[in-house]
This record gives sequence, structure tokens and C-alpha cells, in this order.
Amino acid sequence: MVLGNESGGIKIISTGFTAVNTSSEPVNNYATVYPSPATDRIYIKASYPLSAEVFDLFGRKTDIRFYAERPGVMQADIAHLRPGIYILKGEHFGRKMTFKFVKM
Repeated sequence: MVLGNESGGIKIISTGFTAVNTSSEPVNNYATVYPSPATDRIYIKASYPLSAEVFDLFGRKTDIRFYAERPGVMQADIAHLRPGIYILKGEHFGRKMTFKFVKM
């Protein structure tokens, strides 16, 4: 929880609770990113076309490009990425999704 303090700053405190999805629609139920961990390629299986970008944990956008492998599946070559954790951000007509994957 984030609270304002008397000096105008913020104070972050832990409530001991875990955030959950309160929507009736599951998070990211229209798209799947696999495999994770991955070594040379990642895939997005989606029930509709979407745009996707990959970021490192510092928020820097990578040069990864996705290509249609077959209807409903896109692939990207990640062989040149350094091992680590990456964030894939997808969007379809304003609906945003975020996935994490591990590059070995």
C-alpha cells in the first residue's frame, strides 16, 4: 500500500495481502506465451491478432520482432538475447496483456 506522509513524500507499507484478479474474466485468457524457459524461440498463441514487444527488466525495449508462424501462432527469434527474465507486452485493440518469460 502506498500512503502520503506529512513531508509530501510517499511511504510504502506491506499489508500482508496478495493482489488477486477480481474480474470475472481471467487475466490473459486469450493469449499464451511459451516455452519458458526458452533458448532460441518464443511463441505467442492467441485467439486474435495482437502486437507484441519485449522488454528487459530495466524497461529497455529489445529488437525482437514477431512473425506469423501459422494462423493464431506468432514466433520470435530470441537466440541473441542475454540469459535473464524478460517482459512481453501485448496489445489487441486497446486490451493490454503482460507476460514474463525466461531466456536461458
